[in-house]
Amino acid sequence: MKRTVALFLVFVLCQICCGTILTRPFLLSLIEDKFDSIVDSSINGTRCASDLHRLATDLSDYKLWAMKMVDANGKLNAGVLKGNIHQLGSYDECLDVRVEKKGDLISGQYCSVYLEPKDKRNEHYSGIEPLVKEWNLSETKNLRAFFQSLTPMVGICAPKSCSVAHLSSLWNYTEKFLDVPLHATFREEYCSYKDKPMLPNKIDFYIFIFFAASLAVVILSTSYDVYLQLVRKTIKEDIFAIFSLYTNSKSLLSTSSSGNLTCLFGIRVISTCWVILGHFMCFKSIASNTNTLDIISEWRFHLGNTFLLGFHYAVDTFFTISGLLVLYSHSSGENKNSCLALYIRRFFRLSPSLFATILLNISVLKHLASGPLWPEFALEFSGNCQENWWATLLFVNNFLVDEKQCIGPSWFLAVDFQLHLLSPLILFVSKKYPNKIFTLVATACSISFIYSFTVTLMKRLEFVVSFDATQEFYQYLYYSTVSRMPSWLIGVFFGHLLCCRNSQKNQMSKTLSFLAWSLSLSVMLGLILYHKIFMTNDYSVIRSAFFNTFSRTIWSLSTGLIIFLCSTGHGGFINTFLSHPIFVVLGKLTYSMFLLNCSVIYVVVGNQKQPGYFSSFQLLYEFCGIFAIVVVCSVAMNLIFERPFLSLINHLQRDTNGNLQTAKVSKKM
Repeated sequence: MKRTVALFLVFVLCQICCGTILTRPFLLSLIEDKFDSIVDSSINGTRCASDLHRLATDLSDYKLWAMKMVDANGKLNAGVLKGNIHQLGSYDECLDVRVEKKGDLISGQYCSVYLEPKDKRNEHYSGIEPLVKEWNLSETKNLRAFFQSLTPMVGICAPKSCSVAHLSSLWNYTEKFLDVPLHATFREEYCSYKDKPMLPNKIDFYIFIFFAASLAVVILSTSYDVYLQLVRKTIKEDIFAIFSLYTNSKSLLSTSSSGNLTCLFGIRVISTCWVILGHFMCFKSIASNTNTLDIISEWRFHLGNTFLLGFHYAVDTFFTISGLLVLYSHSSGENKNSCLALYIRRFFRLSPSLFATILLNISVLKHLASGPLWPEFALEFSGNCQENWWATLLFVNNFLVDEKQCIGPSWFLAVDFQLHLLSPLILFVSKKYPNKIFTLVATACSISFIYSFTVTLMKRLEFVVSFDATQEFYQYLYYSTVSRMPSWLIGVFFGHLLCCRNSQKNQMSKTLSFLAWSLSLSVMLGLILYHKIFMTNDYSVIRSAFFNTFSRTIWSLSTGLIIFLCSTGHGGFINTFLSHPIFVVLGKLTYSMFLLNCSVIYVVVGNQKQPGYFSSFQLLYEFCGIFAIVVVCSVAMNLIFERPFLSLINHLQRDTNGNLQTAKVSKKM
């Protein structure tokens, strides 16, 4: 009997896919005798069973709606041994099914169903060992974990009347009846039909009201500002015009820049592009691809792809810049803010855009895409933000595991904010004991080195963050404030050197400048290319320990040296390039781009309706479109949330300083 049903399924597949003409009586007999018995045995007496019987009957009569519903189901495609394990079917064809039968409406419902073997050995798929051996891969627990994360998925198209419970019962009965070696996981959130609300939440209404109110404030402020400047010809700054698009747009598009650190604009933009490309690579590698196993067996070993795999160094560049600005921005001595004022300014500088991004992830983003992959994506980022929004806003989310992050890159903000708690100590030492800055930096870095080296040895952690990284790696090293501290302190050290340089005005010879440039660029190139050593050699805990301990510090030293050379007149054409006006404009958007890039990538990848092909060229091609979307979204975020609140902070600070100066003058009088 099992063989008969199996033959029936093969005949139906041939009928739909190949167009084989089967005699109606034979096909009708198989459907009535076998399919109907399975349905009646598992979900008899339900509306779902009734609709499935109608589906089987109309399929035997070659009715178009029934053929579309069966055709929309995922089928085994070519390339399974290459990693094409997502048989998505036709999402749109399924949702378009709509027919009325005897007064009852039958419409299509698409469900993304994840499959897993019923029998597991040592919590790993039994097929991993042969694959690892066949492709000569380094057999590590982390690579095994990557294989396990690639869960096979199939798209199932069924009548809307069939609930998840009905589909689960039907599959479980079939699984037992046919001794199917795969178990299917059905979830209500992973099923879609036309006009189905996407993850409804009571808070959605209030979040949309918030964004509507924000837009109204911006419109009113802009109207008021335009009236003042164009009608009344008033140039004086008005606090009610802080949210004006007119003024803020002029400020954003202004290419004027003062000071010696104009190279930072270009460094920020290039590093942000690198981060976005790296994030897209990570998302794309675990999405639906026809050649997923090629990523593991071939792509990651190519020398040119190490520049993509090394994107995490861009994060250390941002830490270095952040530490440098802490000291350099206070070098003039004009800022007399207290420790509390420094913390408050930093908090409100970062929070508005961060808060808006959290709300977008909770209620808005989930409505911007659809497809087989989208329910899982939407459930992840929306659920994480609803659960852990408080940790993100309080800048302690780096203590959460990677899978619980609300906004992917926001762990950086948490670590950076925690490091900024050291600012008063840094500023005090630089002012009272400037010669002790190096000692302070060296001592703190030594503590971090001991921590990173010891943790890597004890936990046997990897170095490469792509493909082989575990949750322990993120928890103890990648998201750790102690582990990231040297990069930030290196920036503090170079900020101190720049302050001393401005006061001493010493000149560097061309030979020394050339050697410094050659050293910094060669070291950076070497660190990136060294990824190939990790990819092609077996795991070595000693090598990983040394690299986890010193690689990011060495990268930060090279970054700081480049900034120092550009800021002291030894940058040449590189400084001219990094200070280009286009970088000045884009450099003002990097914070918003940093926050929004993962959300945009979620939407782009989540809209995927069929498996794609993973390659470096395809990554770069799609990155161009993603970057353009990120820039547009960042302009809106910058003008509505970031720049107005930054102006408000500066306005309040000027008022406070003005009142303090007035009080001092009054006391003297």
